Amino acid sequence: MSLENSNRRFGVVLFDDCKDDPGNGYATVTGNGVHTEYDRISGPFDLPTDVLWWSNLPYEVLFSKTDMWKASHLRHDKYLPVGPGEALREWGLDMRFEPPERAGGILCMLFFRVMNIAFGLLRENKPRLAVDEAFKGITLRDDLRSLLPEFEYPRQEAAQALKRGVAYAEFTNTMVRPQRDTKRVTLRIPRVTHAWSILEQARPQGPFEFVDKSRLRRLTTTGPEWVVSSEKPVFADIALNRMDERISPIYGFGNATDKSERRQRSWIPQNEFTQLSKFADLTVRGAYVGETYGTSIIEECSDGVIAFAQDKFTDFSWSAGIVAEALWRAAALPEEKGRNNQTRPGDERPHTSWQGVWIRGFDKGTMFLLATRLTELGYPPVSYGIGWVRCAVFDDQRDAFIRDAITLGLVPQFADIPENFHFSDADVATAWGGDKKMSLYVAGLLRRDSNFLWDMDRMITMDKSERSRILKTYRDRFVPA
Repeated sequence: MSLENSNRRFGVVLFDDCKDDPGNGYATVTGNGVHTEYDRISGPFDLPTDVLWWSNLPYEVLFSKTDMWKASHLRHDKYLPVGPGEALREWGLDMRFEPPERAGGILCMLFFRVMNIAFGLLRENKPRLAVDEAFKGITLRDDLRSLLPEFEYPRQEAAQALKRGVAYAEFTNTMVRPQRDTKRVTLRIPRVTHAWSILEQARPQGPFEFVDKSRLRRLTTTGPEWVVSSEKPVFADIALNRMDERISPIYGFGNATDKSERRQRSWIPQNEFTQLSKFADLTVRGAYVGETYGTSIIEECSDGVIAFAQDKFTDFSWSAGIVAEALWRAAALPEEKGRNNQTRPGDERPHTSWQGVWIRGFDKGTMFLLATRLTELGYPPVSYGIGWVRCAVFDDQRDAFIRDAITLGLVPQFADIPENFHFSDADVATAWGGDKKMSLYVAGLLRRDSNFLWDMDRMITMDKSERSRILKTYRDRFVPA
């Protein structure tokens, strides 16, 4: 294990009240990812400082409502790409009803595994890196960005275009209104699969030059077709005139995700533009044009990250999936503060890089296509993005909904699979529409086989001979194999 011999332990603290000033709570800690210690605390100041704590405190509570941000060993609920409650749901548990000592124990071991994997990747780059230096960021995404190549961030006027809500959205709220008595069910592409699909895309490279509307008229008479066919990366300023009425409610171009921040969207990267132009009438008002499409992001990463992506055990590990999602989302982060010495006082800072906005466009396009297929199957989505689609379904639809989702390469959360749900291994192997090597994992998930899933998750922290033995045992039991 990468964290062996470290003087830093890892823990989870679940406060009774996580909406205001935190007080009493339950704290669970581990030093090896196997054995945990559990205790009742009366407040944050009871937490040992040699432990990095993942908490259930929202970002706003930690950084705005209180001064708890000063406790450098405490992390907010979304430090990982999932919060504690969602993590438990993905393991078939409900935070509201689970005894805190059991919930804390499971979360603590999962947190240790995630951090163990992440630290191993970071140590590949910097062999002498200490744990405290490795994990200083507000999120794991911030901590992992050093594993990625340098990205290009726009300056001055271009920086104003690369804003959240103007050039991209984290996710899309559709115009679908859930029917009464339905429940929201989340489906996702397996995290590792989605992460590598994104990081394997050819990335745009600059410098990016602005082309205004008058110059566009001289360069081309084909309008939107020029953006689609350009061999150079194009980031276009558009007006959407009309859209296919069947598609518009799902695509949600410019739909706000936050009532307090309703920016009007007008900029779009070439990959998303190509998809949108198939069912919308667009006017191109200007564009930034880059130099070329280069190698993929993953090709520019360290040997350790490439090995992690190619490791067959990575595919089956929930914890590895969390790291993979943090990694691809790190590629779309804003520029680190203090890294830009070209910015003038008062200049706008972009919310992502040129490469990052293409990543957002790929995620949007991928999840939109799946949202459209689900709509055609009778399950209109209420939101989608960041590798997931969320639909509102009736209880009596649940079985059919999950079966249809499997054909699209989407999996439900463990907690949303009915206890009496039956889908044989042979049926899974035939129906599964995603990466075929994942069918073993999907079959175990649909069986609600928590022991199998737990073994799959802990394998990545074992030595290779032991994990090969465990994987072979399960593969031999998998009927289609």
